[in-house]
Amino acid sequence: MPDIVVPDSPSSSADLHTAADCPVAVRQVAAQIINGTRGYGGTIGHAVLLPDSVVRIAAEPDADCPTWRIDVNIAVPQPDGYDKRFQEQDTFDPDCALEVALDVRSAPHGPMLCLYQHKEWWMRPAWCTNPADIPSRTQLVLWRGDERGDLPAAAKADAPTGVVLAGGKPRQDTDEPAPVATWTAVMAFSGDDTRADLHGDIGPESDGQKSVDGGTSGGNLPSGGNVVGSSVAGIIDPSTISGRFRLNVASNRAGRTALADTVAYVAQGADPYAVIRACVAAGARRSGIATVDRRPLPEALSGFGWCTWDSLGRDVSEAAIIEKMEEFRAKGVPVSWVMIDDGWSRTDREAETLIGLEADPERFPHGLSHTVDLLRERYGVRHVGVWAAFQGYWSGLEPSGQAVALIGAEHLTATSNGCLIPGPGRRQATMFWATWLSLLRDMGIDCVKIDSQSSMSTMTRGVESYGEATIERHAALDRLVETEMGGAIINCMGMAPESYWHRPVSAVTRTSDDFLPHDPASLAEHLLQNAYCSLVMGELYRCDWDMFWTSHPHARTHALMRALSAGPVYCSDAAGRTDPAVLGPLLLNDGRVPRPDTAAVPVPSALLADPTCAESAWCVTATCGDWRLLAFVGMNPDRPQRIRLHEALRGLPACADGGECWVVDREAMTAERLRPGVDEGKVGPLLAYGESRLYYVWSGPRDAAVMPLGLIDKIVAPATVASGAGDDQVSGSAAVTVTLAEPGRFALLDPDARCVDVRCNGETVPVHRNGALCMADCADTRVDIRWKA
Repeated sequence: MPDIVVPDSPSSSADLHTAADCPVAVRQVAAQIINGTRGYGGTIGHAVLLPDSVVRIAAEPDADCPTWRIDVNIAVPQPDGYDKRFQEQDTFDPDCALEVALDVRSAPHGPMLCLYQHKEWWMRPAWCTNPADIPSRTQLVLWRGDERGDLPAAAKADAPTGVVLAGGKPRQDTDEPAPVATWTAVMAFSGDDTRADLHGDIGPESDGQKSVDGGTSGGNLPSGGNVVGSSVAGIIDPSTISGRFRLNVASNRAGRTALADTVAYVAQGADPYAVIRACVAAGARRSGIATVDRRPLPEALSGFGWCTWDSLGRDVSEAAIIEKMEEFRAKGVPVSWVMIDDGWSRTDREAETLIGLEADPERFPHGLSHTVDLLRERYGVRHVGVWAAFQGYWSGLEPSGQAVALIGAEHLTATSNGCLIPGPGRRQATMFWATWLSLLRDMGIDCVKIDSQSSMSTMTRGVESYGEATIERHAALDRLVETEMGGAIINCMGMAPESYWHRPVSAVTRTSDDFLPHDPASLAEHLLQNAYCSLVMGELYRCDWDMFWTSHPHARTHALMRALSAGPVYCSDAAGRTDPAVLGPLLLNDGRVPRPDTAAVPVPSALLADPTCAESAWCVTATCGDWRLLAFVGMNPDRPQRIRLHEALRGLPACADGGECWVVDREAMTAERLRPGVDEGKVGPLLAYGESRLYYVWSGPRDAAVMPLGLIDKIVAPATVASGAGDDQVSGSAAVTVTLAEPGRFALLDPDARCVDVRCNGETVPVHRNGALCMADCADTRVDIRWKA
C-alpha cells in the first residue's frame, strides 16, 4: 500500500513549544480509505496509520486565555498507475476520513460535560467520568483538572478571585500561590469543507460499560499499540488505535483525495465560561462570523409573541388566528408579534413539497396580506412572521409547482433521493431567498422562522461537503433577511456544527428540541438542552428557548426560564387557554420584555453533574447590569431537591473580593447577607420537580449606599430600571435619580438603613422596609432616592 502524502505546512519552534503545553496531545492518526479499485474484486476500504505531522496544534493569537487550534492537512497518494484524476483513485471515506486519537494531559478531576448531537439537528448534554465514554457526535467536552498553583498568568486572568478556588474553599491571605482549579474545553469545529466530532475511544480491551447516551462504550485502552513514527505504519484495524478519546473528521462528500481544514479548538484556564468563550471566539474568527456581542436581538422579536404551532399545528388558518387574537384582546394581553407556523403555505402535504410561495387559499381565502392587515390594524400587533423550511418544505419543492417557475429551475438542485432544493452556489441560494422573501415582504411579513436547517448536509450526503452544503446557503439567507426584514429570523433545527458555524450575522437560534406541552415530564430534558447548549450558543447567538404554554403544570417555571433566556419570549396557547397571571411578571404593559444581558447558563457547581439525580436543586445564572440572577429548579422526579445558595455562588464573581453577598429572595420579598465561612451552612427550601425560585445577587460596588433593584413584580427586575443623574456617584453622593420602564412597585437594597427619602416624580412616597429590602409604589417613572451621606 502506498504512503500517504503529507503536504508541507508551516511550523515554527514557537508552535512546537505551544503544542507541548496543550492539554491534549495527538497519540495516533488513521485515515479511512475507500479503495478506487474495489470494483475489481479488491477490498472496499481500509484504514492506514499516518504520521502525526498531518495534525498540527498551534497557538491561537489574541485569545483571552491559553487557546490552541488543531488543523489537518493531508492528501492521499494513489496506487501505481492511478495518478490521473479521471482514474479510479483511492479516496477518503466521506463519513469518517480521519480518526485522531487524543491523549488527555490534564486529567479530569471528576465528571466531564459533553454536548453532543443526539438528533440530526439538536444537541443535549451528557456526563461521563471516563473519556472513553464520550458520546458520538460530541461538539464540546469540558472538564475540571487538577488543582494547580502554577497556572499561567493568562489562564488565571478570568478567574473569580474570591468566592471559590480549588476544592470550593475561599482564598485565604498567604504568600503561597493559591491553587486554582483548571478548566479545559475541547471544541470540535466545522470549517470550510469538513466537520469534526469528538467521541470515546473504543478499543480491543473494552469493558463494555454503558455510556451516558445509552450505547456501549469501551473502557481505558492500553498505552501501547501501534507506534507511529515519521512514516506510515501500514494497514491496521481501526479498533486498535489507542488514546483517551478521538476526533473524527469527515467531509460528507464522496471522492475527496485531500483534506486541509481546522477541526478543533482547545482552551484552558481558571474560569469554565472563559475557556468555552475562547474556543467559540477563535472559531468565529476562523469562520468570519459574528459573536453574540455583534448580533443584537431584532426589534421585531423583542416584544411578547404568540406562535400558532402548539395551538393550531398544520390546521392554522386566518379564522383560527383571529379567534385567538380576540381572546388576547379580551384578557388585556399585549401581543407584539405573531409567528404563523407550518401549515400556512401552498404545499403537497402527502409528498411534503412546496407548490407555491403564497398562502394556502383554503386556509387564507383573502390572502396572507389580509391576515397581516387584520393583526396590525385591529389587534395592534406590530410584527407578523411566517415559517419556512431551509430547503423550501420538508422534502423540498414540487417540480411542477409555481414556486419552481418563479424561482427558476437553474437555481435549484436535485438530491440523490429525488428532492428538489435550493442550489449550493451563491447565486442559486440568493435567487431562492430573494424571490421568496421579497414576496413575503410585499405581503406585510417582516420576520421569519426558518426550520430544518441541519437537514441540508443529510439531504446532500455524498454529493456536497459540509461547507458546500451550508456556507453559501446560510450566507444568502442571512443577507436577504437582513435586507428585507431587518435581520428578524429565528434559525431552527439548526444545531449541527456545519449550521451554527456558518451563519454570518443572524441573531437568533433555537437551542432545544420542541417544547412538548402534553408531556409535563419533559420539563427537565427541555431545560437541560437549552441551558447547557447556551454555554456555546450563547457566545454566538441570542438563544431561543422555544414557545411555552401559560396553562400548564409547570407554566411559571417555563415563564421564568424564558425570561432568563435573553432571547425571544412567546407562548403557543390554544384558544381559551391563556393565563394572564403567568404572563404578568414577564411583560411590561406595552408588551416589551425585560431581559438579562446574557442567556442563563448553569452555575459552575452544576456544570459537571446531572441535575436530575443531584441532591441540590439545579441552578442557572444570568447577569443584568450590577445584578446576578439565580434561578433554582427542582429537576429530580423522585424526590425534592434543596436550594443551596453558597453552592450556587461558588466560582461566580458575584462576591469577587471574597466578602459578603447581598441576596434578595423574590418569592419571600426578603434580603439577607451571606458571609463566607459563617453562613455557608444555610440552606433554602426544598423544591419538588418543576418548582422554581428566583434570587437576585448584588454584584456591583461593595461600598454602594443603596442598590436600585427595579420593578420587583417583574422577573428580570434589574432590566426595568435605568440609572440617571448621580449614577457614577452612588457610593459617594447623597442622592441618585433612576428611571423606571413603567410605573410600579420599585425595590432597592439599603443594607445600612441610610435611605431617608424616595420620591416619584418629585412627590415623597411611603417606603415599606423588610430588613434591607425597601419597596415603594411609584405612579410615575422618575424616582429620586436620598440617603445619609
